[in-house]
Amino acid sequence: MNFKHFSGKLIFPYIGQFLAVDGDTYVGRILFNKIAPQKLDLAPVDAEIKDTIYIREEENYFKENMLLSTLTFVLTLTVTTHSYPRNQLREQNATNNFEFVSRQEWGARPPNGITELNLPVPYVIIHHTYEPGACYTKEDCKSAMRSMQNYHQLTHKWQDIGYNFAVGGDGAVYEGRGWKAVGAHAYGYNTVSIGIVLIGDWVSKVPPSHQLETVKKLIATGLELGYISSDYSLVGHRQVVSTECPGQALFQEISSWDRFRSDL
Repeated sequence: MNFKHFSGKLIFPYIGQFLAVDGDTYVGRILFNKIAPQKLDLAPVDAEIKDTIYIREEENYFKENMLLSTLTFVLTLTVTTHSYPRNQLREQNATNNFEFVSRQEWGARPPNGITELNLPVPYVIIHHTYEPGACYTKEDCKSAMRSMQNYHQLTHKWQDIGYNFAVGGDGAVYEGRGWKAVGAHAYGYNTVSIGIVLIGDWVSKVPPSHQLETVKKLIATGLELGYISSDYSLVGHRQVVSTECPGQALFQEISSWDRFRSDL
């Protein structure tokens, strides 16, 4: 279990909605009983929460029947989660200047289970989807993510979409299993790697330059956050499993990148 602690002011524009806490968004029915401590079972929008959230009300400006009033509280929260570390990625992507699309935003189902990675990982493994094909708009890329999750989770009965992250032709990073969860993308290397898939068929043509640059920025983020080892090796899927993936054109491209390992 990972424990996150947060103390600060939150604004509730109306009763019934619980806003972002430490980068995560939860939705639940907010009930107040004067100043008594509350134990709330809140269902997360885009991750599995194993425990509950406790809220202690420090300042109470609540008045009955004021549903349209803004309520400001100083809260002390202890949140026990078993979810993906979106908050850390969101903080870092401002530095590395790429757009991040959370599981909630692309409409993911919760994972059926999570196995934690031993961090930092020594490998970054590059893939292409082949199918679904390349996407260049937010809606098309979100649809591609849902299609992959359906295939992996429903057809193959995996815990979740197989990749840790996907990068679309729109230049955005799409959250898969995230930094801390073992993926299902490269048999024999899942427990020691972060799997990044470039959405599209990259057999005969190279992905757009902005898509490639986002992959590099994502790897840099993993290094800065300590999820990827400083002496990591970059490899293509075909180097660890008998497959055409990540496509010949993309494989030739990544073979010129820093940390590419040709002797695996």
